[in-house]
Amino acid sequence: MLQKLKNQHTRVIFMLIRYFCKSNRKKMMENYTRQAGCQSPATPERDSSRSGPGLQRTLMKRFVLLGALLILVGVNSSFAQTTLISPTGDGGFETGSTLAANGWTAVNATTNTWNLGNVPGWFTGNRGAYISNDIGTTWAYTNSTAQRSHIYRDIAFPAGETSITLSFSWRGNGNDGDWDNLQVYIANTSVSPTTSGPTGTNTTTTGWTGYTNGTTGYYLTKINGTVTPTSTTTVTYNFTSAQATYAAGNTRRLIFSWKNDGGGGTNPPAAIDNISLISSCTGAATAAATNITAISAQANWATYTGATSYSIRYRAIGNSTWTTLTGLTGTSTSLASLDNGTPYETK
Repeated sequence: MLQKLKNQHTRVIFMLIRYFCKSNRKKMMENYTRQAGCQSPATPERDSSRSGPGLQRTLMKRFVLLGALLILVGVNSSFAQTTLISPTGDGGFETGSTLAANGWTAVNATTNTWNLGNVPGWFTGNRGAYISNDIGTTWAYTNSTAQRSHIYRDIAFPAGETSITLSFSWRGNGNDGDWDNLQVYIANTSVSPTTSGPTGTNTTTTGWTGYTNGTTGYYLTKINGTVTPTSTTTVTYNFTSAQATYAAGNTRRLIFSWKNDGGGGTNPPAAIDNISLISSCTGAATAAATNITAISAQANWATYTGATSYSIRYRAIGNSTWTTLTGLTGTSTSLASLDNGTPYETK
C-alpha cells in the first residue's frame, strides 16, 4: 500500500526578542533600587509621580511584554505527494534486467520489439527500454512493415490526489511525421493493448477491445523523433482535470506504444528511461504555530481526508540541513531544541 505523506509548507519565523539588553537592564535596575529605598543620598529628588508601587507594576508589565513579544509569519500552503513510479527504480528499469522484473508487461510485434539494455548508450544507470528489430542487438527498427509494440503497468492512484505528472527521458527519430512515433495512454485494467493498433496517424482511436477514449481510457501524449537524436529530451505531461479525476482513487493501466507504418522512416526508433509518475493534492490551510517558547514551538496542520500519516521537516532559515519527523498521525507536533533568536521554516 502506497504511503501518503502530508508535507506541510509553512514558513514560520520565530523572532524571539531578548528580554532586555545589558544597558537597559542596568538603568531599570537602578530605578528599581531607588524605588526600594536604596537611593544614594547624592541622587537628586525625583518626581513623586514616577515612584511608588505604580513604577513597580509598570516595570513588571514591560518585562512580561518583552518576554512574550514575537513575530509570526505563516504561508498557508501544503500538499500530500505520492511517488507512483520512481525514475531510480522501476521507472529507470533498475530493479532487474527484464521488463517483467521491473513490473512492466510487453506486447510486441513480430520484428520491432521492446527490449532492455544499454545499446543506445545514453541511459542513466544500467539500462533503459528501447525498440529493436533484432531482439536488442541494435537500436533500430524495420520501416517497411507496419507494426505496433507496447509496454504497460498497472498503477494504483491515491484518492483525492488529482495533480498528476508523468515525465520520462526520450531519444528517437522515426522522422516520418505522425506515422512513426511513441504514444502514451492510460486505460482501464480490463483494456489490453494489442499489435493491431493504433494505426496510421491515429491517437485517440486505438483498435483495442474495450477502449473508448474519454470513457475507458485516455490518450495522453505523443513524441515524434528528431533527425539526429544526439541529446536527451525530458518529456513532462500534466494530466488534465478530466484525466486526473478518471485516475484518482482507481487502478489504471499506463501504456507506452511504439507504432510505425510501412512507408519508410529514419532510424533510430524510440528509447526511454527515467519514467516518473507523481500524484499530489493541495491540502487544507495550516494553522499558526502555538505554544511558542524561547526554544520550542508547536507546528499545526489540518486533517486531510485519506491521509494515513504525515511528515514534517524544519530547519533554521539559511541552514541546508532539514530535521525530518515522519509517521505523524495527529494534526500537530512539538518542535523542540530550537535555537533562541533564530528564524525557522517548516515544510
